[in-house]
Amino acid sequence: MKFCIEHWNGLRKAIDDHGMSHLISKNGEIAEERMEIEMKGNESVESFDPLLRAHFAIINNALNMGGLNDDYCPICESEKHGGHPAQWWFDNAVNEQFNKAKELGLIHIQ
Repeated sequence: MKFCIEHWNGLRKAIDDHGMSHLISKNGEIAEERMEIEMKGNESVESFDPLLRAHFAIINNALNMGGLNDDYCPICESEKHGGHPAQWWFDNAVNEQFNKAKELGLIHIQ
């Protein structure tokens, strides 16, 4: 399963619109380290990456809605088959990460 470039960029924009771009891993090595920490259930300020977490939230929702195909973007498939539009996927995944970032003290709203 791979996001198409349009939806990957849309997800990144949604992260940026929520002021969380600075929390995205700077490279693949850092992202991998953060994923390993999160997969062990050791969620922390140091392991938080809103892009990775939103990506996996979308994958999880796609699985719950009927599965995935390795060759297709889950958001494209949803839209093609009358499911939720891209913005629904972005809003749900990113809002969840935004709330988690606030909970972890990574974002302060005045």
